[in-house]
Amino acid sequence: MGEQGATVREITDALVRRWSPEAVLVYGSFADGTQDAQSDFDALVITHTPAPPHDTSDLCGHRQDVFFSSPEIFGGEWFPEDFVQLYHAVPAYDPKGMGRAVIDAVRRWVDSRPRRSPDECRDSLAWLEKMLTRAGRGDPEGDYRLLWMLTDSLEIWCDLTGRFCFGPKKSLRLLREEDPAGWELYRAALHAPSPAAAAAWVDHLRRLWRP
Repeated sequence: MGEQGATVREITDALVRRWSPEAVLVYGSFADGTQDAQSDFDALVITHTPAPPHDTSDLCGHRQDVFFSSPEIFGGEWFPEDFVQLYHAVPAYDPKGMGRAVIDAVRRWVDSRPRRSPDECRDSLAWLEKMLTRAGRGDPEGDYRLLWMLTDSLEIWCDLTGRFCFGPKKSLRLLREEDPAGWELYRAALHAPSPAAAAAWVDHLRRLWRP
């Protein structure tokens, strides 16, 4: 198996043998080819076979992070916003095309989302300023608010730049690749949280936003 461990095909074949699914939709590192021997295998398995909602057991040497849904869920009215993790998914097993249809529906929903309005962006920046002020007190509540604002500010960066936030892993990658100056400031604030480091990051966000 080498340093990367099992392949998508090997793990998918094991899931197909176990669950007789309609589709296996893989996302995360195994979908974009960045997995290594320690990576979880992230997937949605659509199957008629009774299954637990979530499986975190080991399979082919990798821990699973596999969710299960019945095909009937996607046969009627369903909510793509509940499955946004599938935006970057690949149909590893999809003989009838159900998985591709689900992925396409999620992508249409995400791509049709309106950008945050100028007022919403101003409110987000004002919230960061308020949290930064309170973080400067240096007490436990201030420390908590500092970590809180640093966590939420990654999604605010996505909002200010017109991107949908798909979670920390993909958002951090986007920040690193598309806003190197912001990445350095955010990484420094995460590595050694302080009001000064957070203020430099917030200043960057303020300069970045163009209403």
